[in-house]
Order: sequence, then structure tokens, then C-alpha cells
Amino acid sequence: MTLSVDNLQDEIRQYAPEIDWLVNSFAYLGGIPKDKNIPEIEVENFRGCLKKIKYEADAYLINFITLADQGYGQSIIRSTGDLRFSCDKPVTYADVFSFNSGQHYITLPKWNSVASGSLSFQLRTQELDGLILYHGSLPTAKTGHDYFAFELIDGHLFMIINLGSGHVRLQVVGFPEINLYLI
Repeated sequence: MTLSVDNLQDEIRQYAPEIDWLVNSFAYLGGIPKDKNIPEIEVENFRGCLKKIKYEADAYLINFITLADQGYGQSIIRSTGDLRFSCDKPVTYADVFSFNSGQHYITLPKWNSVASGSLSFQLRTQELDGLILYHGSLPTAKTGHDYFAFELIDGHLFMIINLGSGHVRLQVVGFPEINLYLI
């Protein structure tokens, strides 16, 4: 998995043979519903703007902003809360999500597991803390509670991953000091 912000990137590789947890899981962008109780996620929903959010794996390319902008009932993506397609007021762009109140999130479709792929996004916020992305499966006796998540804590970007053997929290390094915005 590769994370890229401001052309600085960090890559995480983990060998996990014969897993299909991405097929049987769920994903949320910008936060998670209040009724989901995930003890490892300690931050509130994200407040700020996300740009160029896409998932690429082999021949698959999913542009989340384009799908969410198709309207309710016409897309596999469901938005909840006060979601805007602009970082500015008045609305001028259709290639961003703006999470203003911290009370909203986007439910993404299940992702099919492939041998390799990438997830990329750009973000801008004045908030130091927030859950950016959560993708996980329902707990089972066989697989446990598998998931990965991206979150901001005190202005630092973290990735949390658990593939059945306990969670690992990795801090993205190499970014300049965050003064006002992450872009």
C-alpha cells in the first residue's frame, strides 16, 4: 500500500497469502458511523477537504469523488451528513469532498482483494485530529478483526493495520512541519 501526500510517499508491504478479507468487508471515508464501535480508532471523524481520492489495483480504477457525485440511488457510494464537493465557498470545484461538521462520512463499496494496488488521496485541514479512512471486515472466529485505517493525530498522519495478529500503528515520516494545512 502506498500513501502519497505532496509528492512524498511511504509504502507498506505485508505478505498475507490466501486472504479474502477485502471482499467481505466495509469501508468508510472521512469517518465511521457512530454505531460502529472500533476500540483501536481513537479519533473523531475527519474535518477538512480530501482531493483526488482513488483506488487502483491491477485493471481496476475507482474514482470515489466521481461516483459520489452521481447522486443517491445512482452510485455504489453512499454519503451521510453535510458533504460538499468543494473546499471553498461558494462551490467552485467538483473534484473534492469537504467534511465541514465532523458528523458525516461516505460508505464505500466492498473492495475486491488483489495481489497489489494503491490508494491515494490529498487532504487539507486545519484540524489536528481526525479519521480519514477506515476499511475493515466484520470479526470472525477465523480471521478476527482485520482492518486498515488512516488517521491524523496531533497533525501527524498514521496508518493502522491489523491482519489478524494485532494492530500496528505506523507514522508517516518525511513530511514538513504542518503549520496550517496538509495538502
